[in-house]
Amino acid sequence: MVVTHPFHPLRGQRLRVLAGRWRKGRLTFFCDAEGVRVSLPQDWTDRGPEPSAEPVSAESLTALRALLDRLDPPAFDESAAESSACRSTTSTDEGGS
Repeated sequence: MVVTHPFHPLRGQRLRVLAGRWRKGRLTFFCDAEGVRVSLPQDWTDRGPEPSAEPVSAESLTALRALLDRLDPPAFDESAAESSACRSTTSTDEGGS
């Protein structure tokens, strides 16, 4: 099995699989890395799904934000916060020392 995760220190290395187990809903492999036992999720190996060339796009992030806003409307109103910040700055400046 080959490690494919782009940031894993063993990326590109072929490892011998000792065992595989389902953990927390995903397949994890236990491998021998030159005498050291390492565990790797299937997605981080050549046995996982092919990574997308463009995993995140502006459109997908915008769609995700819209969905999240519908599920849980924001409790923080940015315009009210800006107005409040302006008032507190003004009152501090006017009250000065």
